[in-house]
Amino acid sequence: MPFVLAAVSKPILGADFFSKHHLLVDTATNRVLSAETLLPIGGSVEPGSGSDSGSNKKSRLVAHLSVISPPVRNLLSEFPGVVGDGTTTPKPLHGVEHTIETKGRPLFAKSRRLDLDKLRIAEKEFRALEKMCIVRRSNSGWSSPLHMVPKPDGSFRPCGDYRRLNTVTEDDRYPLPSILDFSSNLAGCTVFSKVDLVKGYHQVPMVEADIP
Repeated sequence: MPFVLAAVSKPILGADFFSKHHLLVDTATNRVLSAETLLPIGGSVEPGSGSDSGSNKKSRLVAHLSVISPPVRNLLSEFPGVVGDGTTTPKPLHGVEHTIETKGRPLFAKSRRLDLDKLRIAEKEFRALEKMCIVRRSNSGWSSPLHMVPKPDGSFRPCGDYRRLNTVTEDDRYPLPSILDFSSNLAGCTVFSKVDLVKGYHQVPMVEADIP
């Protein structure tokens, strides 16, 4: 496939290359994704990195396509609902709902001003959550403070301060298996797998009556 040379200081790959090889660029996490499975291919693509030539990048990216074996590709194609890029939240099929049993009157926290930059980040995040139907606008009598917590990459994550809410919430406890029993059952095992749930806490819907 021919490459178009651009008058830039560092080599770049055009949309024609990504289209031909069924690749997507995830600018939020600096990764290249397979358009077929939406899974990341290879390592992170650092912004502005350009030490490799265009042809080397091409061969490296194409080589990474073979990482996902055909059986796994077929399985992902059969169940596309379990794979996502974080832009949507599929409707859960497990039927489990979360409850919050409280006692007494609703607790209300007075609204506080946010730094302008943090306010923009919070608004952007809540608009995205609203678009994915994870949150909705409310006139509830309950209200908790909002904190913008810094993440390791320098960005911020909106977090609710639910300490007062917890004082009027009935405890919801489940017994956990002994870690020693769990590890003893791993004797002789050689193959392990993991599933990273996109916004895992948001995949368990709230009981309608407890949403406020």
